[in-house]
This record gives sequence, structure tokens and C-alpha cells, in this order.
Amino acid sequence: MRHSHQILLDSGQPITAESFKNQFSRNAEKSRYLMQIFNKHNKRMESLIGNGFELNTLKGYNTSVKHLSGFLKTKFRKTDVEIKSLDHAFIVDFEYYLKSVCKCSGVSAAKYIKQYYFYLGH
Repeated sequence: MRHSHQILLDSGQPITAESFKNQFSRNAEKSRYLMQIFNKHNKRMESLIGNGFELNTLKGYNTSVKHLSGFLKTKFRKTDVEIKSLDHAFIVDFEYYLKSVCKCSGVSAAKYIKQYYFYLGH
């Protein structure tokens, strides 16, 4: 589990006595973080290999995590972001990153973005 201070740093929230107290005491709205969700999903899928789930599919999900992690580090200098901070610009910038930095085709970029939406639903 991450420490309250790191959660505030990663989310970009101002670090004040009040925000720290709220985060520390869990009085704040329960935050959901994108990479946390991705990683939880992939661990669950890994346990299903051979039971209706193929290794190649997991490799694709892991590649999605790698690309998104690289995007967060490049664009925001963060390892994770709160779900509620995501917007249309985030998706547009992620698509640009996939095509320009990762050299993904339009079809591949669309696949990674589709997986991104899938993760948000969980």
C-alpha cells in the first residue's frame, strides 16, 4: 500500500495539513488510480492462463501497461494518476504518444486505447 504523502504527490494535490490528514485518515473520497487498476487486472488475468485465457493476450495487456507507464513518466513525471483527473486531452495525448514515441500503427494505438477504457470500467 502506498503512503499518504506519496499518494498526494502522485495525484498532484497540494500537500497541506488538511489534505494529508484526510488522506491519512481515509476521510477523503476513496481514490482510484489508473496503474493500480491495470496491474490488479493483469494479475487476475495471469492466474487464468490455461483456463480460458491465453498467454499472448496477457502479453498484450502487459504491453499496454508498459506504454501507459511510459506515457505517465514522460508527460506527467508520475508513476500513477487518479482516475478522476483523466479527461479527453489525456486520451488524445496518449494516442499521440503511442503513435509518435512507441511507433504504434493506428490500429495498434486504437487497441491500446480500447484496453485503457476497459480498465477504467473495473
